[in-house]
Amino acid sequence: MPPRRQWLPISLVVFFAVFALWFGVFGAVEPSIVGHDRSIVRQFESKWTPQVVVPTLLANVAMIVFALWIMAEGLREDRGTLFAGGVIYFLLWAMLRYFDLFSDVGGMLGAAVMFLLCGVVLFAVARFWQHRKEWHN
Repeated sequence: MPPRRQWLPISLVVFFAVFALWFGVFGAVEPSIVGHDRSIVRQFESKWTPQVVVPTLLANVAMIVFALWIMAEGLREDRGTLFAGGVIYFLLWAMLRYFDLFSDVGGMLGAAVMFLLCGVVLFAVARFWQHRKEWHN
């Protein structure tokens, strides 16, 4: 594969490597606080500071871009497995974000709606792929 086609995976590796160091650089707790009062540390960890929000949002955007890139590569190369991998990666991301953020809000009904939406998306993608094959042939 030529290097020009690897720009996204390489940039994602660099992107996530930078964010692995993000908390160490911007979010370090002073050692004197840790030894004296644990409640201060808990308050610091529970706040949505820019040091927490920025890498979270950017990492989620990067995961969506990567899923869309995998799907586009599958369509461009006419490879169903690669395209399906991108769809599954996107749906897995969506489900994990739901369980992480909204599982307490919707309860069982919310989880059922989430799985219904994922099923509808999978069905729509299967229909799209089937019609795409018919159009090319």
